Amino acid sequence: MTGLLSINDHVIVCGYGATGQIVARDLREEGVTVVVVDRAAETVSKAEDDGHLALAGDVLDPEVLKEAGTDRARGVILLLPSESDNLFATMTARELNPEVFIIASHSSAHAKGKFLRAGADRVVNPYEKGARRIGAEFVRPAVMDLMRIFAQDTSAGSEVRVQAGFYDEAVQVDKAMTI
Repeated sequence: MTGLLSINDHVIVCGYGATGQIVARDLREEGVTVVVVDRAAETVSKAEDDGHLALAGDVLDPEVLKEAGTDRARGVILLLPSESDNLFATMTARELNPEVFIIASHSSAHAKGKFLRAGADRVVNPYEKGARRIGAEFVRPAVMDLMRIFAQDTSAGSEVRVQAGFYDEAVQVDKAMTI
């Protein structure tokens, strides 16, 4: 894609499956420029239809990561279906840009340390996070509701009412309070 040469400070999302689509959408909503890299041409077309810059290619090829602008990127998020591919891509991205912030997805219990040694700044197991969230929704639904309220875009001066038993207090949200 020709627009890739002119961008800086973007995030490269590698893999545009269900998780990649959510991550890319959330980043775009926060004002972050996203470049999607995926092997499948139809997936790349979907990413472009969703408003992202996109590149068809295999992130295991260093030339593809270079074309995505790894040297000018703010971050690389690796969401490939294969843990070993994510590990190899972590090493490649770190080699191409020692300063880039790398988040890698993994699925096995023993992989976290390997990813950190390979150069990832953060390692996330989306299955574990999702499962914990489901459990918390069941066990502590009121807490989860409160977290959703605070995670929403609240402007200064808006009011959130918290009621616990006999105690009811209005909580003022000020600009410094961001979640």
